[in-house]
Amino acid sequence: MGLDMYLKGKKYISEYSDKEDFEKVNSIDLGQKSFKINNIDVEVLYWRKANAIHDWFVREVQAGVDECQESYVSTEKLKTLRDLCREVMNDKEKANSLLPTRSGFFFGDTSYDEWYFMHIENTEKQLTEVLEDEEFLKSWEFYYQSSW
Repeated sequence: MGLDMYLKGKKYISEYSDKEDFEKVNSIDLGQKSFKINNIDVEVLYWRKANAIHDWFVREVQAGVDECQESYVSTEKLKTLRDLCREVMNDKEKANSLLPTRSGFFFGDTSYDEWYFMHIENTEKQLTEVLEDEEFLKSWEFYYQSSW
């Protein structure tokens, strides 16, 4: 058990407006010819016990409500998180004030140690890749969800 965290990309596809994608996805045999796939969900980022990142999503995206619910995340919010991670990596003394750790049931260690900074650095790198892909950003919506 532990804190598992997901940033998902979701895309609605239509046989009318996204014909090529719709045909590719719906070539998958679901065992029932009448079923159609209209939504694609992909795992964009995954974290395990990155409680400071989780705390940020709870505060900034989920209005302080931490019930493992799925919540929409705007591109602007992702940019803000990326920039905070950069700032922490550039000045590690700011970690506690910018991206504080959060204790919780199976949330992992709350120390500002190598694991903490590894999570922050990986988050910055992965969000940078996502945010630089303008075509991806145009077509997908983002959602955060945790499980603990």
